[in-house]
Amino acid sequence: MLGHYGKTPAPVDQNVLDKMTGLPEAKGLLDWEQPQPSIEDLRKEIGRPGISDDELLLRILFPEEHVETTISAGPMKKDYPRGDKPVMALIHELTKQEDTSHIHVQKEGFSLSLKKGAL
Repeated sequence: MLGHYGKTPAPVDQNVLDKMTGLPEAKGLLDWEQPQPSIEDLRKEIGRPGISDDELLLRILFPEEHVETTISAGPMKKDYPRGDKPVMALIHELTKQEDTSHIHVQKEGFSLSLKKGAL
């Protein structure tokens, strides 16, 4: 309500603001300024000076166990099936399956059979 994190989504009634800022807990926040540490200061604070910016943000924003899970999952998948040719995308994805030994696709005027040796 004091504007330290930006403008409030709706106006605050002045009477309410006066009551809140009059509380003992609020007195220390009236002149508070948000810290602006450098990237290197944050790396030192985290205790990992050589980490990437992405990992730094993860470690600042999330609990340690979530960060480790995210990092161990590896990079985000960026290769998605094409949506403009759904049959080709389906066949492409099915051929990636290690437990697939035979693929048969059929529609009017078209039939395709693939066997593991030919994949």
